[in-house]
Amino acid sequence: MSDDDLTLSGYSSRRDPSSRPFSRRETPEHRHARRQGVLRSRRARRARPFTTLVVVGLLGFGAAFALAPLFAFRAVRSAAQFEDVQALGQSVDYDAVRQSLQSQARPPPVAAQPPEEEPAAPPADVDALLIPAGLAALMSGLPPDAEAPAPAGPFGGPVPRVRYWGFERARFGVVNPERRSRETVFTFQRQGLFAWKLVGVRLPEPLAAVRVETQ
Repeated sequence: MSDDDLTLSGYSSRRDPSSRPFSRRETPEHRHARRQGVLRSRRARRARPFTTLVVVGLLGFGAAFALAPLFAFRAVRSAAQFEDVQALGQSVDYDAVRQSLQSQARPPPVAAQPPEEEPAAPPADVDALLIPAGLAALMSGLPPDAEAPAPAGPFGGPVPRVRYWGFERARFGVVNPERRSRETVFTFQRQGLFAWKLVGVRLPEPLAAVRVETQ
């Protein structure tokens, strides 16, 4: 028997078609799903910069909205220090501030008269406190007749303390650098989305009975 006639048991030179490795053919459904996945991936990559921009914009808007009262305080102090009357007119409600000061200041006593004939005390003249030099001194924590120091630091002077922070009102306190027990409090009120105005000043206790000249 020749070698060519030798065959192994169970061996066949022809392989059974069923034993061939499975070759997956891509169906139209598979191609469509793959294309959709690629498109979604591209859209996601394109959307990332836009989403990041929106998030950064919202954070910036929130920060500007929350810090607007502090910026207003800085603007009023700077305008007072540089005697910018026009800027003060846009940032200060003089009628409201004048009323808040008049409720604390008292005019000099009039001549002694019988109680039944004593005339009503005229409203105190607090305009001396509302001139740029007076406001600059007050916003530095000093008496209104003191000389305000030169602007220094990011706030142009002593860093204000937050006494109240609300949606419509905010209050900042400035301590006298020489007498820490004396603090002047400034009230700001919202006038728009980012606009705030100074509407009130609360003098320190030692200055609550300050006497000012009347006309």
